[in-house]
Amino acid sequence: MGFINEMKSILIASFATIFIQPIIFCIWFLGPLLLTGKAGVSDIVEMFSDSLIVYILAITIIILLIIGLPIFFALRKINKLNAKYLITAGFLIGALPVLFLSYPVDNPGNGASYGGNWHGIYVRGMIDGVHTKYAWYIYIEKVIGFGVHGLIAAFVFFRVWSKYEKPEQSC
Repeated sequence: MGFINEMKSILIASFATIFIQPIIFCIWFLGPLLLTGKAGVSDIVEMFSDSLIVYILAITIIILLIIGLPIFFALRKINKLNAKYLITAGFLIGALPVLFLSYPVDNPGNGASYGGNWHGIYVRGMIDGVHTKYAWYIYIEKVIGFGVHGLIAAFVFFRVWSKYEKPEQSC
């Protein structure tokens, strides 16, 4: 594949990956509310009329440039560039930061307690500095959710890149 065609396919795949993110985000956060009738189309418009979409796109571009594309090029260099490896990398890129940065750490005896909404039910996440099972459920959901977010992004990148990747024509 010529350098220009190769860069073109990577660029098109990168744009597809970047612009699919707000759609994934919308489905992830508002999908359940839309299905249950607790939100409407106006909520989607309001959500994206703020600067949220700019943040989603900026974070996606940063992650793609700093982590995603280097992994893509590394997999290609070691001849392991296929859907399985790239999608696994996408899941890990999404899941690992949440896994490590939001890990619930207990601090017994400090008197801290909190609660919140979990699938429409009020639950206690911490009681007297100790996380409840609901805190762990929410944590696991977040890790898997962000992992799936990365997985979808990697899948879109791979499918679009594969479609536009064209072998060199020999004369």
